[in-house]
Amino acid sequence: MDAVLTASNQRDEREDTVLSEAFERATGGRISTPNTLQQAMFPRLLSGDRGLVVPSGPGAGRLESVFVPSQTTCQDVHWKQRLFIIVSDYGLLDDYEHRLVPYMRALAASDGVPRTIHISQSDASMCACYSPDGSVIRRDYDHPLDSDVDLAVMRLSEFQAQFFGTGGLQSLPQPLAPDESKGLLFSGRTILYFDEAQTYARDEFGTFVRLVKFLFAQDLDVIVGSSTLPAAAMDELSFLEVLYVPEANEEPARTLQYAQVDGWSSPAVGNALAGASRSILVGSLPADLEQIAGVARAAGYDPIVYSSALPQAQRREIYAGLRDAQEQGTGYCCVADAAAVETSDLSAEVLITDICSPDALLRRAGRCNRRREFAQGRILVIGPTKDSADRGENADLGSHYLNLLQEFIDPATFTGAEWIPLIA
Repeated sequence: MDAVLTASNQRDEREDTVLSEAFERATGGRISTPNTLQQAMFPRLLSGDRGLVVPSGPGAGRLESVFVPSQTTCQDVHWKQRLFIIVSDYGLLDDYEHRLVPYMRALAASDGVPRTIHISQSDASMCACYSPDGSVIRRDYDHPLDSDVDLAVMRLSEFQAQFFGTGGLQSLPQPLAPDESKGLLFSGRTILYFDEAQTYARDEFGTFVRLVKFLFAQDLDVIVGSSTLPAAAMDELSFLEVLYVPEANEEPARTLQYAQVDGWSSPAVGNALAGASRSILVGSLPADLEQIAGVARAAGYDPIVYSSALPQAQRREIYAGLRDAQEQGTGYCCVADAAAVETSDLSAEVLITDICSPDALLRRAGRCNRRREFAQGRILVIGPTKDSADRGENADLGSHYLNLLQEFIDPATFTGAEWIPLIA
């Protein structure tokens, strides 16, 4: 019996070593100790016939949990898979480029196989091949289905347009073909990862479910990741297996306060900002940001405006600066619109937002203490005054949601899971 236990322990140690080495190699040393979710996903993505729903809280490392096993080797150094990352039409792709390009560089250098990534942007798509020697070949063409592309990132509407034209089904993503010039003797399957691609308008979500069901029926590997799927949506995706990892849903320490004020010029905003080492102020629309930035300046801060309305190159540079500041542990005051911040990987001590829908609140709140680097994160929601609420303004948000916000006039612990049932 002791010999059996010893052999089992040795096997577990070998598996842990392989897992850690894969993450360290694929992320260029940024992740050397995979978390619980990443450990659970790794063996699942090395087997075929996968159909998973992966619910997880903010900062759980879900993107890396899909990327690393799909792009690292398994059993044979010449084995890899093609990964499509399909994201919401609503948000930006800045964070995907910021995170994935260094990963592709690291992989090319570590395993000696060129890596090609394609990111479809509305104003300027990016396609580049990273060689083992560190050189980069930029592609002029703009097509994510080229046989050289190992990893493609695109929005949901573009994915549908690529594979389902006006005449019906046009094509489906196929596995990478064996390529002796790249040293690929054989290849794995294609993985389609929908990262928060769903919407919560019921008719649109129904269309998304039918799409996922069709793709899964075509023997494609489908993963749906989300931090805000309500129970009804989970039921509609019941043909997929739920991979629930409790540790991945542990909430960061955060409080929520609801301030019934006339607008951003309220003293409540300045009070919330006071003493914050890192803060994000979120307006629903880019047009709101000039006023919000003025409020931040009046409070003694030099705000960085991160807007979805900015040109892509300028926006990318601003986002890289924010992420670099986070990695170095320095502070900032960021003013951003919803589309910019809700798909970012930013993490603030204080997050102030105008009132929004429950699912938008959950996405924005996910950027408060996301990395758990602060002892306590603080969220402030600026809502309508009592008079405007009585007149029915913001009634489309739902009375139950507005009533729940009233319970946070004084700051109280925010637990995102308790708000998910409010999503329509």
